[in-house]
Amino acid sequence: REPRLVSLGEIRAILAQARSLEPTKKLRSATYSTILGLLFATGMRIGEAVALNVGDINEGLLNVRRGKFGKSRILPLHPSTSRAIEQYVLDPRRPIDSKKTSPLFVSGRRRRLSVSLVDTTFRRLCVSADVSQPLPRPHDLRHSFVIQRMEAWYKDGGDVNSLLPVLSTYLGHVSVENTRTYLRANGSLLEEASRRFFARTIHLDAVLP
Repeated sequence: REPRLVSLGEIRAILAQARSLEPTKKLRSATYSTILGLLFATGMRIGEAVALNVGDINEGLLNVRRGKFGKSRILPLHPSTSRAIEQYVLDPRRPIDSKKTSPLFVSGRRRRLSVSLVDTTFRRLCVSADVSQPLPRPHDLRHSFVIQRMEAWYKDGGDVNSLLPVLSTYLGHVSVENTRTYLRANGSLLEEASRRFFARTIHLDAVLP
């Protein structure tokens, strides 16, 4: 299936639904709003997120130890993202301790959150948030992160070709080619590319017959 990009408005609606998950006296609402926010903000794989331990977060850096193909990496986090995770770890509703070796994201059964459970809950949250069809999957948050990062570079006038290896490293890809598969024909990216092409070639209109 083609990637289903998630807009900023949609993720806000999804997170709002996550914060209202029942039972409100349990950690569930904080768990899903935090992990989904983290996926959208960093483009992490869902398997990497559920594998995180409390000790993998340190001074604004996120240590991804269980990346695909055993490839580990360290991600710098936005201050707001760091604060959200710190608040989650210190949440008084947390059913287990906050030792460095404890799982970061936990279920109501005091166990490490599973990929299948996140997938099921994410779908239900999308329905509750009245997100249009086709419904996105957790992995689509990763695609959305890539596209938004590229859009930002285009708008800032950055050298996208030279920045692509940086994005590839951040995502934990073995090769830049793996990152390019995320950049399928996309309306917003094509629009930004068109604007850049126009800005660089408008002077030719004066010399062409």
